[in-house]
Amino acid sequence: MRIFLLFLIFPFTNVWSQTLEDLEFGTEETLDIVTWNIEWFPKNDQTTLQYVVNIIESIDADIIAIQEVDDYFFFNDLVDFLADYDGYYQSSNNRGLAYLYKTDIISINSGYELFLTEPESYNFPRFPMVLDVNYYQERVVLINNHYKCCGDGELDTTDSTDEETRRYNANLLLKGYMDTELSNVKTVLLGDLNDVLTDAPLDNVFQNFIDDSTNYLFTDIDIANGPITDFSYPAWPSHLDHILINKPNFSPFFAEGGGTETIKVDDYLIGGFSEYDQNVSDHRPVGMHLVLPQVLGTTEVSQTSFVTAINPIGDTIAFQFEEIQTEVAISIYNTLGQLIVSRTIKNPSENLELNSSHLSKGLYIAVITNANQERTIIKLKK
Repeated sequence: MRIFLLFLIFPFTNVWSQTLEDLEFGTEETLDIVTWNIEWFPKNDQTTLQYVVNIIESIDADIIAIQEVDDYFFFNDLVDFLADYDGYYQSSNNRGLAYLYKTDIISINSGYELFLTEPESYNFPRFPMVLDVNYYQERVVLINNHYKCCGDGELDTTDSTDEETRRYNANLLLKGYMDTELSNVKTVLLGDLNDVLTDAPLDNVFQNFIDDSTNYLFTDIDIANGPITDFSYPAWPSHLDHILINKPNFSPFFAEGGGTETIKVDDYLIGGFSEYDQNVSDHRPVGMHLVLPQVLGTTEVSQTSFVTAINPIGDTIAFQFEEIQTEVAISIYNTLGQLIVSRTIKNPSENLELNSSHLSKGLYIAVITNANQERTIIKLKK
């Protein structure tokens, strides 16, 4: 019922949705990662859901780490409306953290939470949520966070209840985990970290990362040092939403096309930030581009058009051949380059169906070669 009411009350043809069409972020050439505190989603029920659907489709990021999901039923509705995305969260008790990811280029290896028990867990009002994924064949690990808020701006490490101390300890724990477990893996720590990067060293809760500049970089440091008009939290104003990368990500970040920016959605709404704050969030998204190789596990040679496949696939993969009388070889790979299905068809009919009920949801690559060694490579989305 909720889904049908959405279209009756707020159709996609509202005036503001036309201006959002001008908003651009994601590119075909980069892995685009966004952190977004969407403030007690959905803060304005169906209206918020409609706004967020439009914003996500305009941003067109590959992965979005979300904070402050208040209603996971609404989050599931959000996923249903986003044709290109799936959602991930540990459980409805994980205090507002979730991910959205594009299923055609992102596959999940694993997901888990960190620091679930005392005394470490006291420093995390929401347990850090790890998502280990493949972008094509590149492994990337994300750690989504929403740190303790508030405080007086002064770090008192002798007081374990001090808000700054809890954020400081959270950074110590996460850096220790990343140093030990993920030093050679492309890792992104991101989220609403509820503090600024520009405090003096004695009061800077991020100083342990900042001091280890050989291995870590806050990709949004230029935003933090820049004009307040670019800050992620305009209401204060302050910049609280950060994206940290480790050394394996330095080259993809500094390559041409890499970078980080605040995505100022409010610039594309008629009512500006007031409209955005009332209907969506008091935080703007912050997004990063990484220039990573898009390796599919097969070598793309001369391609022909003698075969097509029907997408998305369900329990069967349907191939349609055009004027092919000779045998064809069909090989299907996952994004790790592992061979999943191999068939040789002696006399291909006009339509051929292969059983794919055993395949999990995600992206696959079909390589079809005829007797003349002409090859077609097709992306299959399930």
